[in-house]
Amino acid sequence: MIMADKQFSSQTTFLSTSWNVLSNNIQDRFINDIEGVTRSLLEAIPPEFIELIYAEGNNHRPAEFGANFIMALLYIRATGISEQYFLQHIHSDGAMQYAINTENERNQPFSDNTLYRLRKRLECVYTETGRDLLEEITDMMNFAMETEVIGNEPYNELLNKVYRIDSLNIGMHGRHMSRLELVYVINRMNINNINAMKGNDAIPVDLRHYLDKQDHNRVIYFKGTLQELEAAAVKKGISVEEIEAELEAELEVLPSAPGDDVSSVNEDKSEPVSETDTNPASQQGNSESTSEADAASATAAKEQQSKKTGEFNRQKRCKLIARLRLEDVIQEALAIQKLVKELNQDDTKEYKLLERLLGEQTKLDDAGHVIPRENSEIKGSSLQSPYDDFENGPTCRTKDGKTTQGWSANIVQRCGSGDYAIIVGRDLEPNTHSDQAFARDFYNKFGIDNYDPKSNSWNGVCCDGLYCNSYELKELAAARGFKVFCGTLTGIAPDPILAGFDIDLKNMEIHTCPKGEAVKKAVPHLEKEEFRIRMPAGTCSECKNCKKCGAKILKNDESSILLKLKQYNEANTMRDLGDPVYREMVNKRNAVEGVPSVLRRKYHIDQTTYFGKWYARYDLMLDTTAMNMSVLLRYRQEKRKKEMEASQNKAA
Repeated sequence: MIMADKQFSSQTTFLSTSWNVLSNNIQDRFINDIEGVTRSLLEAIPPEFIELIYAEGNNHRPAEFGANFIMALLYIRATGISEQYFLQHIHSDGAMQYAINTENERNQPFSDNTLYRLRKRLECVYTETGRDLLEEITDMMNFAMETEVIGNEPYNELLNKVYRIDSLNIGMHGRHMSRLELVYVINRMNINNINAMKGNDAIPVDLRHYLDKQDHNRVIYFKGTLQELEAAAVKKGISVEEIEAELEAELEVLPSAPGDDVSSVNEDKSEPVSETDTNPASQQGNSESTSEADAASATAAKEQQSKKTGEFNRQKRCKLIARLRLEDVIQEALAIQKLVKELNQDDTKEYKLLERLLGEQTKLDDAGHVIPRENSEIKGSSLQSPYDDFENGPTCRTKDGKTTQGWSANIVQRCGSGDYAIIVGRDLEPNTHSDQAFARDFYNKFGIDNYDPKSNSWNGVCCDGLYCNSYELKELAAARGFKVFCGTLTGIAPDPILAGFDIDLKNMEIHTCPKGEAVKKAVPHLEKEEFRIRMPAGTCSECKNCKKCGAKILKNDESSILLKLKQYNEANTMRDLGDPVYREMVNKRNAVEGVPSVLRRKYHIDQTTYFGKWYARYDLMLDTTAMNMSVLLRYRQEKRKKEMEASQNKAA
């Protein structure tokens, strides 16, 4: 059925020669499976984009199969196979050939380096021009799938289009490096550069240990001994106790040594004593066995306490030694910095990493000496890995007690009136990029310029509280034609009565309170996003909503109210939750929470293959488009099933 002759680089395939004689079941299997979906999207790739990818210099010819190569990347993601498996089987697998429309080619246009070269060309265009051609191409495919699955029909009578947005953290490629290892590795990179350019003689003797391959393990992983701690004390000219006192103030060391109190083991339990136990003869007979049991229990307790104390001292010593080693490698980094400048090698990437590292990881003490910064003083945007992108590398973020290093991705789905949703927007930034910043990007990209509610319908966006937790975001959303449906509230919920204040945010004025009484004075505090409201005398003292508004009655019978805009915003949300349309939108938002889960479980989004921001974007663009292809496949299968059922009912 399928034959491949590697000797003559030729092949035959049943798809090109015997399509018309295949059974209807086999034809349906290709047309209505992922191969058919992949093949149908080839038309969405414009030829001019392929020309841009493969254009080099003035004399060039665009790759004839560039669109097929792009589609091969998506087919690999959609089916969950590896690139190696694809390249091994493309010459003999008719399903793969049909999916990327190369079944009629005598020789398949794939070699071992085809996909690698495509990736490098895409990265090169992005680096040189800042234009992500892969994102533009996949956006066109996603638009084609959005048009087929959802179409341009309004969502309902009130809303034209409905979107839902959510974000997720994506881990960087590579493992987490401690501060000690990060400084050490950058030092070693600079020493290796000096050794390659100037030779071993240009390196001072006290820095040549970086050339030893075993030195990395000794410094980073060897826990150290008490002798090393004593040697460091001698080097500093102080005692070990003084080192401990000096560093314990800066380190979060373990609490006092844990252990059970031995005296508590032998403590009298005050249990009831029987008559036989009070008998002197009975006491004499059991005295020997009781004393032996108490002695054994006390010995076991002492051994347990000794083990716990020993473990405590070991961990404490390891922390102290690690801190001393960090100080040593930072001093060596300063010496290397001076050496590189003297040798005129300060134009290398390694030296720039060293300068950035010293600026982020060190500070001057009162005496003017360079010392390591405390962990709390280091920003999340500091250097995380010496192998990643220098300017746009990953960042560090702690959320809900979990620290991640990498990127933050924002996912935008457009929802139809049914169960289908297509990802129409995705963006990737360092994970210090806030959800509020992603929200601004979304409103500016998907909103309507010069929106007029009289001539345009509203669009809806379903999101959590971080995308709409300020009035600046709500005003931007309204100006761009969006109604925001927020589905999550945290903390103590404010009373919905607060939503009754008549606020003019454009002029920063408050006209009336929830009861409808005119406000005497309202002073805005923009930095704190709150208003200090003064009500006329007697207004609040006789109002039943006085406590709900938080009004304080003053001596002159006037009232003072502190209205925080965040509480006012949440009160509006609580009031809107009673609306059936609002509840429908909130329930629809919950489905977007499954997108990060699918990206992690099925597409392994956290396992980026290469270093750098572009490769994280590369994985994000391919994986989200592959998710859309799965939605399109399900849509076509269910549509065909309904058509077959309708035709059968009609025939019956």
